[in-house]
Amino acid sequence: DGFQGCDPFSAGGCSRVCTSKAGCNASTLQAWNAGLRAAMWRLKKEILGENGTLICNSTPGPYFCDVKNGSNYDPFDGNCPCDGTNDERGGGNFDHMQMVNTVNAEGRGNFLLLTHTPHANDKDTMLRSIAQWLIATDEYQYLGTGFGYECAGQGWLTSDPTINASFHAPLGPPLGPPTGTDGCEVAPPCCHKNSMCSPTCTPQGPCVRTRSFGTGTRVMVNYSSGATCVRWSNGLNVSTAGRDKEDGCAPQ
Repeated sequence: DGFQGCDPFSAGGCSRVCTSKAGCNASTLQAWNAGLRAAMWRLKKEILGENGTLICNSTPGPYFCDVKNGSNYDPFDGNCPCDGTNDERGGGNFDHMQMVNTVNAEGRGNFLLLTHTPHANDKDTMLRSIAQWLIATDEYQYLGTGFGYECAGQGWLTSDPTINASFHAPLGPPLGPPTGTDGCEVAPPCCHKNSMCSPTCTPQGPCVRTRSFGTGTRVMVNYSSGATCVRWSNGLNVSTAGRDKEDGCAPQ
């Protein structure tokens, strides 16, 4: 179930395996972690081979081997066997997707991101994740989902016509990165100590991002309220309501 609590590349290692009341001595745990890392490298090099792709999972993601969700990660330094990461339960998290976009923009390699959405049997959650994913996606990013734990509703192969239509509607390449309102500006680090150091310490209104695609499809996500709207170029409009039950595609 991913590396949460069991990360062989972190300083603490996979301490979750130590369930004995007697505890685990340091040398035993160190050997166990070394064995797990060796097994991952063997999976990558010998079993998958040069044409294989090893995706590493973590909750929350994304996962980069050495410093998860931090600023010093480097999946291309030769110490990480992962070719990409699954953002379990990410559902189109903008910051998580941008982390992968940023590291790929450096031009040293291509790191894959699989955005996971729980789950396809929840219509609103699935439709919201489609809009959020379209806002932030770039090359080597993919959207996937599972099904409810009860395995009802035919799992991923949902029969919902709106979800199915969204995966078949014309899209085209993005015409550029998403645009955002002033409320989407990231507060500078100084705000943690002094909330008056910058005007952006206080959100300047709601955060709304939009993006357009080659066929004329347009996407809007209100990250403050949760409302989304995808106006597909074939005339289909798909919206999810915000916290005040407003229609995501209603004129603002």
